[in-house]
Amino acid sequence: MPRSSRLINRQEGDFIRVYGFADPQSTRVTAELVASFPVPEGVEVESPTVAPDLSRAAYATSGAVVCADRAGRRLWRLDGVVDPVPASDLATTSCAFSADGTVVWIYTVDRVGRWIVVDADTGTVLAQAVLDGAGAGGRQFVHSDGVHVLLGVAEGRDALRVHRARLDRKAIELSTYPWDDRRLVDLSPAGDSLMTIHHDRRDVAFHSYPEGEVVVRVPAALFGYDDNTYPAFVVDGGYLDSDTAIVTLSGDLDDTMEWELSRYVDVRTGRVGGMVEREPGPYRDGSLVSLGDGTWLSIDIDRLFRRDVR
Repeated sequence: MPRSSRLINRQEGDFIRVYGFADPQSTRVTAELVASFPVPEGVEVESPTVAPDLSRAAYATSGAVVCADRAGRRLWRLDGVVDPVPASDLATTSCAFSADGTVVWIYTVDRVGRWIVVDADTGTVLAQAVLDGAGAGGRQFVHSDGVHVLLGVAEGRDALRVHRARLDRKAIELSTYPWDDRRLVDLSPAGDSLMTIHHDRRDVAFHSYPEGEVVVRVPAALFGYDDNTYPAFVVDGGYLDSDTAIVTLSGDLDDTMEWELSRYVDVRTGRVGGMVEREPGPYRDGSLVSLGDGTWLSIDIDRLFRRDVR
């Protein structure tokens, strides 16, 4: 579920809907529908992204990326992207508007990973780069500097990769972090820190940006869980604000019951704080979304929002 400065979007039936949230006044805030984009009936939308001015949306579907306006009128279509991995929840295509809305960044896989930049008005390909490694679960983060974009590939045939890029006229200036075993889960609101989870989900780490040096690493055992008590795995996370992250852990009570909880973590020191209050429910990865402004969302079984302030 993509987020951008207290805006989130998702597919609901035959619409991509964008929700906004006013400045927090209480611990519970109602989501406001701020834009809606119709999609053709029965079309499965993958990786929807919405322009900063809310004038258009782009999404992947059926081997293509489509851009449409708020009336549902198709503005352009880019063919040649890969469909979702069969029997998998991981997408093979990721779309993200640039900070100024002039281009769309597209990650897709066609034997190799490709990062493509297209003109947001016409769909014309402006530049593209072949990436080291390829895989599903690509997620993009637009940096607050308005120039750079980060891409983390969550599951690959070769290895996990984290890339950073900028568009320099008609070329992508690309760099790749040296890790091949970490999943990028978030970029801090100030853009000075990255949050990653090890591929075996045994720890979470916070890195300096742009260098990527590890500032602090927090193993699952520091949360009070280890293989000798109740085995737990770090499954998700995000920046609550520039100084604090929410880290979500999951484990099994027995063969039929799972548990999931979230804790606050100081991103500078790695100190584990208190428990994040959550409504009872059947949670899964992505059911808690840190908005980066000191608030976070949880999504209940009916896919309704609850927004909380620490």
